[in-house]
Amino acid sequence: MGMNGTIRALAFLLWTVAISLALLSGRRDAGRSESSDPEPRIDPPSPFGESRPFPPSDNPVVEPSIFDPECDYEENHRQFNDAFMDGKGRDLRSRDVHISNPDREPGDIRGRQPGRATGVYDAMGVGSGGGGRYGGRLGGRRNLIARGRLTEPTDPAFAIAAGLAWLARHQRPDGGWECAEFGFQCRNAKCPGPGYDKFDAGVTALAVLAFLHAGYTTLSRTELVDHTAGHRWRTGDVVKRGLNWLAARQATDGSIGRRDHSWVAIQHAAATWALCEAAGLTGNDAVRQSADRAVDFLLSLQHSYSGWADDGREQADLIATAWAFRGLTAAQDAGITVPRSSWDGIALQIADARCNRPFGALDVAYWKNAGKVVCQGKNDDWDSHPVGAAVALLALPRCGREPVEIDRLFANALVSDLPTYSGKKVDYHAWNFAAAAMALREREFPKHAEAFHAAVRGALIPTQKVEKDGCTNGSWDVDLDRWGFAGGRVFSTALNVLTLVDAGE
Repeated sequence: MGMNGTIRALAFLLWTVAISLALLSGRRDAGRSESSDPEPRIDPPSPFGESRPFPPSDNPVVEPSIFDPECDYEENHRQFNDAFMDGKGRDLRSRDVHISNPDREPGDIRGRQPGRATGVYDAMGVGSGGGGRYGGRLGGRRNLIARGRLTEPTDPAFAIAAGLAWLARHQRPDGGWECAEFGFQCRNAKCPGPGYDKFDAGVTALAVLAFLHAGYTTLSRTELVDHTAGHRWRTGDVVKRGLNWLAARQATDGSIGRRDHSWVAIQHAAATWALCEAAGLTGNDAVRQSADRAVDFLLSLQHSYSGWADDGREQADLIATAWAFRGLTAAQDAGITVPRSSWDGIALQIADARCNRPFGALDVAYWKNAGKVVCQGKNDDWDSHPVGAAVALLALPRCGREPVEIDRLFANALVSDLPTYSGKKVDYHAWNFAAAAMALREREFPKHAEAFHAAVRGALIPTQKVEKDGCTNGSWDVDLDRWGFAGGRVFSTALNVLTLVDAGE
């Protein structure tokens, strides 16, 4: 009995140890499983449902393409190659090589760099190599304005300073700019060229952007000397008042600007661009909150698997989409989440905005069909320009598409239609998009960029009003511009300052 009891006790002890080891092993395995599994991924909410590049289709598209959907890839490829062959069958294309970045993501112009977040610019603030989005290109040169070392009227920085002084002179005490009634801020005789008062939010956003892109933020203490008004304008105060005006007019749904007209999306996109640009440059929490809400409303306006529309149309259009793109680009650069579906929709809209040519977007004027009357009786007899080519060059890299050889055709389209200040050819809006596209793609197409920027400087700088012109000094007339009737002198001046920042030497 004693022996049997001992055996039973040992057996029970071994059984207990085995059970304990099994339980301990299970807990360790469970711990390893929990620690090795990644945290559940939470995608940013999208107003368009699940983020998918393309809608389901009986004939699915493989990737966003600027090729005509009725032409297969081989046909487009042959036509593309033929465009660069001489009569002897020799390839005349440049030997430029584009190296794909495997870490490239949608919304990433430069690709991932050590220590940098995707899609974030590394040149911000004022100073050598900085000073706004284009400071790296201009090397901080615009700051010579503040040092009084610009005496050459043909210098872009001189024209930029004069344009900013005109804008500062015509800012309302409450911080906004009036599209129609800006003349109440004039010294002596009122400046001509009013636009429509329903676009006050849009022109205020553009005026703020003109200062931001010239390197001035709410923190800037630089003063602009205004000989016309006999006054010095502190740039930081001008920007601060403008941003406060935009934020004060933001509705509870995040929208900015009046809703009783046909260009709601474009105007709100411009305001979003300004707020996001300021948020990224200054890090101000209040501006960031307003920018977040503006982005949410802008995203809510996007059509599913497409772009944005104005004029109450059910079908998205290229220009509303292009302005929304600018707002979302600034948002992403400021660290605000933009869903993948938005970039996909922009790429799809660019692919759809074509006429009857296989390379699409080259012939696009403003809407889907080139030459279509935009505002009958106002600007229907103006020449159309390849705005679609500019938008494609500007937007597709941000949408995640690597540079391809067909981009050279887009660049060729822009230099084949260089800015000319004559007749019905003046289009400040088209020139602005083209100048921005050439600035962005300058390294790939240096000769194209040089030619276009020289032409746009040659068109804008000599036609800017000067000191002898009184209160209009620093601004541009609107009579010859295709969109001057709507935007007025504030629109033309702010937009042309932005263009000259892009086109600066």
